[in-house]
Order: sequence, then C-alpha cells, then structure tokens
Amino acid sequence: MKKVKAGIKRAVILLHGELDIGDFQLQGDDFLICADGGTEHAGELGWVPDLVIGDMDSISPILQQQIQNRGVELSIFPVEKDQTDGELALDYALGLEVEEIVILGALGGRVDHMLSNIFMLSQGAHRKVQIISGRQRLQVIDSQIEIQGQVGDWVSLIPLTPEVSGIFTTGLYYELRDGTLAFGSSLGNSNRMIESVATVKIHAGKLLVVHLQDK
Repeated sequence: MKKVKAGIKRAVILLHGELDIGDFQLQGDDFLICADGGTEHAGELGWVPDLVIGDMDSISPILQQQIQNRGVELSIFPVEKDQTDGELALDYALGLEVEEIVILGALGGRVDHMLSNIFMLSQGAHRKVQIISGRQRLQVIDSQIEIQGQVGDWVSLIPLTPEVSGIFTTGLYYELRDGTLAFGSSLGNSNRMIESVATVKIHAGKLLVVHLQDK
C-alpha cells in the first residue's frame, strides 16, 4: 500500500457526475482525489485536491495550469485506456493506507456511467468503500456491514453475483436468517430499519447495500 501523511484515515474521491454531498463534510486530514472533471466540482466547493488523476479531457488548460500552480499532484493517462478515470481514482485510493474511501459525484447523468460507478464498488468489497449522494449511501460487501441510521430508514439489498447466500440481518423489519438472494431478484428491496443500528452478514457472493435516510 502507498503511505499517506500521518493521521490520514479517509480518502475522498470526486467524480464528474451530478453532485449532491448532503451533510458530508470534508475533513482537514482527508486525502482528496479528483478524477478528471471532478476537479470542477472541487473548485465549486472550495476544496483543494491532493491528487488529480485521469486523461484530463474534461479539464480546461487554464484549470489544469491553476492546479499545477497550487502544487497539486497530477497523474495523467492517455485518453485511449482500459479504465475510466473513476476506476483509476479508486485503484489509487485502494492502494493507500486508509480506513475508509468515500466517492462523491458518482450518480446521475448517463446511466452507463452511473452503473459503472456503482459496480466498481465491487473492487473494494473487502474494504469500507461508499458512494454518498444526498441521503443515500451505497456499499458493496462480501462479508458484513453495520449500518448506522434511524428507525424508518430504507435499506435495500441487491445481489451483484448470480447468488448471494448465507444472509443474516438484524435491525431490519424483514429479517433474513441464512437467506439467499438471486441476481435480478427484488426480494431485498425497500426494507426498513426498526433500530438505529442494523447489520447485514453474508457467507458468499457480493451484495450491494443501499441505505437511504428517511429524513
């Protein structure tokens, strides 16, 4: 893993999708990665990235010069490449010694981009990697997750592999005890939290967990 400055526990990735950060707050010790056009969002928010990565086809030459003048690290890739700018950013973040990765600007806009951003969470299923958009938090798991929320919050469980088995949940209205969900099934959609903390554990497969705050 790449080492970052002492005390940094979280990497934040800014993509170029529709931006709704909700109540998310950037902390002074976060490591901020902008994927190409996500740099525009950073400017709007008044955030200064630690790294800008991608093919730079969405950044004006003026903005690119401005971020270089501020000493921001640039990692430039060719336009014709095998990964999206977002995937490059996630790969970099997964190589850092951080406890959590948050992705912003991942949803909205083109459906193909949005789905790619959601599915790439699978690469971090063994880590705490979340997409945050407004009141929604998305995370792919291959073992377990603890959801901090409120009674009445919505939780959906969406299988990303042909089958997700050995599912156990607590704190949800519809409980699963050694349950199985098949890819394409809507059985796990729109559950509700009946406690302020819910847990989901699985034995095999990869599961997309969507937490929507009720208010």
